[in-house]
Amino acid sequence: HRSGLRPPTTASPPRTFWAITGQLGLTGRPSGPILRRYSQVFKRSTVGLVNMGRVFELLSMDKQTEAWRAALELHSSTGDPSAASQVLARICPVVTANFIRLRANLESCGWRFGDLEHAPGYWLSEGPPLGPADPSSVKALDAALGPLPTLYKELVLAVGGINFAGFHPDWPSPHLLDPVMLPAIWENLAYLQAERENWLLEAGEDGPDWHIPLSPDRFHKANISGGQEYSLHPLGDIDCAISWWVTDSSRLATRTPLLDYLNLSFYWGGFPGLAFQPDAVRSQLPLDRLRAGLKL
Repeated sequence: HRSGLRPPTTASPPRTFWAITGQLGLTGRPSGPILRRYSQVFKRSTVGLVNMGRVFELLSMDKQTEAWRAALELHSSTGDPSAASQVLARICPVVTANFIRLRANLESCGWRFGDLEHAPGYWLSEGPPLGPADPSSVKALDAALGPLPTLYKELVLAVGGINFAGFHPDWPSPHLLDPVMLPAIWENLAYLQAERENWLLEAGEDGPDWHIPLSPDRFHKANISGGQEYSLHPLGDIDCAISWWVTDSSRLATRTPLLDYLNLSFYWGGFPGLAFQPDAVRSQLPLDRLRAGLKL
């Protein structure tokens, strides 16, 4: 046979890949780097199909946060960011609608945005409760400080700046509530660039990770001498975490994935600090009214 193929026989069909290659006139099994490469490709493909199915299953159940975690696992194992992009396309409208509704709920309950008890308009310089993000400004921020995590970029493009700092005369002090505040940092680009340059000069091989100054800490939100500002910490090219203070005694920062931080903010009516307060503090707020209409 000029083709070099062996003629068919009446013997039982081969049961393995290697027996088939023997019929084609090929001998020996690939080994070493070749075998490892094909094994890795097959493994990544299989993992990708399984995880992608899980992502879509969670989205169909309206479990966006769990779908986001599954998409991150898929990206970690295969390097494929497409699932994360599809989940973000579902998450961003929900987050936007939640903040719009939450602002209305707070206003109806008498929350005074931008004010402090003895300092009206104290926080108005940080922008309105919700302000749009100019795509060109976010692009400039990404070029100067980035690349910024995809989650943060997509959220700010959808929601814009968030400034729920303020006070209520009948509620606990803002430093206990820690109102959610993710202001329009792209409007302070020169300051952030200077911070970035200082970090590059000071951080050695074992230096701290780069973090982006994000908002005042919960003590400063109440005009009380506090500590270091809250900051954004990239977790790879897609996800990120926020570093914030949760206790009075230690004033130590903890890192929380940004999406989890937003969920805490919604669950506690715009005040993620309530997650670490006793019931005696929580009971002073009409949480049912604040949560009304939110998608949790």
